Amino acid sequence: PLESTSVPIFQQNKVEKEGQPGPYSKKCLVFAIVSSIIVSIGWVIASGSLIRSIIPEIGFGFASIGFASIGFPSIGIPLFIAVIILHTIGLLFGIESRLDSKKAGELEPTNVVVKIGTLSAIYGIISNVISMALAFIIAPILLNSIS
Repeated sequence: PLESTSVPIFQQNKVEKEGQPGPYSKKCLVFAIVSSIIVSIGWVIASGSLIRSIIPEIGFGFASIGFASIGFPSIGIPLFIAVIILHTIGLLFGIESRLDSKKAGELEPTNVVVKIGTLSAIYGIISNVISMALAFIIAPILLNSIS
């Protein structure tokens, strides 16, 4: 007679290891930081323009910085375009950071660097998108108020 042999089959759970950050984790963090810095630079330029348009006396000496310049309206349009390009580049850095974060999650052990990079990338993406939207809404209003 045939004997029945049964072997219990166990599925191993994936064990996530903590370890040193690899190249994708480091790239994720660097791209996220660059994206966040670009957001800050864009906000400085835009806020200078907004303040100057509300209270022209404050920004008279610094008429070459910002979207709209009191007395120098031709400077406003190139800076508006520069701010949009700046935030677009920041958005691309944030997206690249998220892509590197995904690769790090697949190929590298879990580490703090990729977690910080992921959170910073999300901040960079959201902030750059909001900043671009505000620039498209506010800048034409400021440029029309000068004319």
